[in-house]
Amino acid sequence: MKSPFGNSPRRRGSNGPSDLFNALRNHFQGSISIDNEELSVCCNDKCNSNATHLYVLVHGFNSRPEHMNFLAEQMREQIPDSAVHIAVCNASQSRFGGNLTHDGIDSGGERLAREVRACIEKHESRRLHYISFVGNSMGGLFSRYAIGMLYEPDTGTICGLTPISFITTATPHLGLHGFVSPVVEHVVANLHRCGGAQLYGGRTGEQIFLADADCAAFAAGPDAGPAA
Repeated sequence: MKSPFGNSPRRRGSNGPSDLFNALRNHFQGSISIDNEELSVCCNDKCNSNATHLYVLVHGFNSRPEHMNFLAEQMREQIPDSAVHIAVCNASQSRFGGNLTHDGIDSGGERLAREVRACIEKHESRRLHYISFVGNSMGGLFSRYAIGMLYEPDTGTICGLTPISFITTATPHLGLHGFVSPVVEHVVANLHRCGGAQLYGGRTGEQIFLADADCAAFAAGPDAGPAA
């Protein structure tokens, strides 16, 4: 049985992330510039040319774009007017260096916002009218940040498209502070003090456990001085 999560064993001869990038590049069309590097744009080139609704699928922490493939396939089959886009800008084990889910929710959200803009511009000739976001786990937080950047309050649109749905699954919208073992939380929250933050998610790990400098300054109140 095919796994709905796409976590199949690596095939012999596979080069891992390089094969993933090449497959995405060959299967989808277009390109965008992210941090001065060229990434394949995962806009669905199989959708009906009259598609009116753009769905942006965003994977989670320590994850990769192909983990959303099963969902994308089902949506393309069951929603005829859909244009499905699997975000690629925050892939873990990226060929562009490091784990792009580890450098902060804000950084990942900014990359996602640029990618969504580029996708919409690429398909401006389509009859797109609506946009929805589907984020799994950390992908929901990346999506929230990107939506905040892309939303146009004067028109109530996102890049000119009417927002319809924002769907997240297993997303820690309130962070993990207070939701895990106190021992685990203490260890992870203090890793950055000894230069070991990368052991659990780098800056993203600090943010999700509410242990980053911005959160500390907010908790201290408006009368506190700038975070150290």
